[in-house]
Amino acid sequence: MLTLDPHQLEAVKWLHDRKGRGLVYADAGTGKTFIATAYALEAGLKRALILCPATLKAQWRDEIRKFCGEEAQVIDGPPFSRQKQWKSGWRFMIANYELVASDYDAIVRLAPDGIFADESHYVNSPVAKRTKAFKELQVPVRVALSGDPFPNGPWEAFSVLDWISPGLLGRNFWAFRAAWCVMHPHIKQAIVGMRDKEQFQRTIAPHIFRIH
Repeated sequence: MLTLDPHQLEAVKWLHDRKGRGLVYADAGTGKTFIATAYALEAGLKRALILCPATLKAQWRDEIRKFCGEEAQVIDGPPFSRQKQWKSGWRFMIANYELVASDYDAIVRLAPDGIFADESHYVNSPVAKRTKAFKELQVPVRVALSGDPFPNGPWEAFSVLDWISPGLLGRNFWAFRAAWCVMHPHIKQAIVGMRDKEQFQRTIAPHIFRIH
C-alpha cells in the first residue's frame, strides 16, 4: 500500500471526522483517487461505488490497484454484461454517471455502503435525469470529488451538497432558489445571481475540504 502525503492524510482525517460526508475539492495531481481509496479501506467499506466520467474509469481501476493492490470491477459494455459485472462481489465498483439511471435497480441491489462521486459537476444540474437518479442513491458514506472551481454558481452547489447533507440549502431546489437565488425579472426561471454570498459561503464551507 502506498503512503499518503500529508495533505492527503489530512483529507482522509477530515472525511473520518465528518463520518464520510463531504466534498473534497483539489487541483489536478493532488491524489483524489488515493484519498478516496484510503478512506474506503480505513472506514471498512464492503461495497464502494466510484462514479466518474467514462474516460476516467480505467484510470480509477489502475489507481486503486496501484494504491492497495486490490482489483476493481469496471462496469462497461452492453446491459447483459453489466448485469453480471454488478454481481461480481468486488469491494470497488466503477461506473460512469450515465449508467446510474439505466442500471439503477442493479445499483440498489448492490447496496453500496459508500459512493465516491468524481468530477461531481456532472450531477450539478438539478433537473437532469442522471442527477435525479444519483440523488436517489441513499448510502451512509457520500463523498464528492471535484477539480473544477466550486461552485461556479449557486445552482451548481445545490445538487451535490443536498446529496451530501440533505436540507442544508433548502428542502428542495425550489426552496433553495427562493432562499438564495436572484431571478431575472423578465426571463422565466433564469438565475442571474445569489443573495448574501458571505452567508452562503459560511453555510457550505464546513462541508468542503480544499487542497491547493
